[in-house]
Amino acid sequence: MKTTIKICLAAAALFLVTSATTANAQQKSGYINSVELLQAMPEMDSINKKLESYSAELEAEFNALLQEFQTKYQDYQAKASTMSDILRKQREKELNDMQVRLEGYRESSNQLLSEEQSKLVNPVIEKVKAALEKIGKDNNLLVIYDLSIGSLVYHNTAAMVDVLPLAKKALGITK
Repeated sequence: MKTTIKICLAAAALFLVTSATTANAQQKSGYINSVELLQAMPEMDSINKKLESYSAELEAEFNALLQEFQTKYQDYQAKASTMSDILRKQREKELNDMQVRLEGYRESSNQLLSEEQSKLVNPVIEKVKAALEKIGKDNNLLVIYDLSIGSLVYHNTAAMVDVLPLAKKALGITK
């Protein structure tokens, strides 16, 4: 429900921005494909190599744990018929615990990789944002749209109207 409202308000704001752009012929809009820009940045080659290396380390660790699990499982299968019930249950519990650890490791390694990616890429994204803001100001642009994500990456707040208070009033929202 909140997402639908946000989308409607964003569409209304986009309509108002488009109307304002049409009404004021001196102001122009710009667009960019930020994915293409990021791919062209020299820093991204180094970042991608670091992420690939880190991912390979995490994968190697996972594979070592997986190999240990598979070895113990094969040993269990080979000896299960001759084990006592107590020993068989103990080995089954040990294998189940290892399987849970493997799943946990996979999840945490994905999170670690995502955090490392953010740590490495966020400074580049901030650099791009700063450049786009400067471009927008220097070229007297009203807005810059990012075609790769379908959103605004820059807007000239001095030349635009914040319609949030108007929308709240129209909808009878007092807070």
